Amino acid sequence: PAAQKIDEFLFDRLEKENLQPNPTITDEQFVRRIYLSIIGRIPTIPEANDFLNSDSKNKHSLLAQQLLSNDAGYTAHHYQFWADLLRIPTNVGYTLYYREWIKDQIRENIPYDKLAHKLVSGHGLIFDNPAAAYYLRDAGMALDNMSNTVRIFLGTRLECAQCHDHPFDRWTQKQFYEMAAFTEGAGNIRMRGSDNINALNRLSRDEERRLARGDDNGASRRLSNASRDIRELVTTGLASMGKGEIRLPIDYQYDNAKPSQKLTATTIFGLAAELDENLEVTGSRSSYANWVASESNPRFTTVIVNRLWKEVFGLALIDQLDNIFDDAMATDRPFRLHLEKVMVALNFGLH
Repeated sequence: PAAQKIDEFLFDRLEKENLQPNPTITDEQFVRRIYLSIIGRIPTIPEANDFLNSDSKNKHSLLAQQLLSNDAGYTAHHYQFWADLLRIPTNVGYTLYYREWIKDQIRENIPYDKLAHKLVSGHGLIFDNPAAAYYLRDAGMALDNMSNTVRIFLGTRLECAQCHDHPFDRWTQKQFYEMAAFTEGAGNIRMRGSDNINALNRLSRDEERRLARGDDNGASRRLSNASRDIRELVTTGLASMGKGEIRLPIDYQYDNAKPSQKLTATTIFGLAAELDENLEVTGSRSSYANWVASESNPRFTTVIVNRLWKEVFGLALIDQLDNIFDDAMATDRPFRLHLEKVMVALNFGLH
């Protein structure tokens, strides 16, 4: 029924534009495309023959459901989408758990709003809470991380407002720093002295002694490197949920505030009063996550619907995926609003 409703919107639009739909593709074309779209590979000959020889009237939708339930294929293929969107590095030791954790979220079909909330509010040691690596991707660059968060989840670019009022949008430099206050103070932490870390240190020293004696033909070196990677993993994380306040730059030049003035965390649109109440109770980044991932946020649902439509069909409903303005027009606004309602009704499930 959901697919039929989408077809109604599409055919209605084609009729208004005096356009004819493309010819229906063959089953041979369909089976190739559906495998590539859902699990990232073409079907084997037996798989293709099973579909082509089926007499079921619902064989197209049944195959789609079957492929969506292929955890390994679906997860491996769609991880690439999220790894690109979240800019997940592959050459940093502590991101091992982070990468596998993201794959688990995909495999388990964790609702998108919950995934976003986990990432934005993540804290603690990576070993215990891999979501905290979302902030360590931009370690030492908290302002850039805030800009990326708003771009990824809200399709809004704020980076120009870091140094001056945005020249092409309505955001001011003061608003930029008020948003940045939510994540101010969330930095790296190194935990030392635990039994696990001491044991790893002893293991590393033992391996290095064996290496010095020439044992194991280089195996000890590899083990030593591995133990160092593990130490990095279990000792790296975020120490703070954020301060909820920040100071403007010393060279701030606008007349709506003073240089070095202290600002408190404030959202750029919507839900500000609710967040201010939560700030003292749940911590600034938790409140920030509540705001980012709320279905009431005017752009959160729009952006994920737009991204998924582009991923599946090649064209976005709103052309600028990462730079949506207040007056941005979708190619078909009623259709976009319908898809947003479907997303909310599905509780942000992405399968």
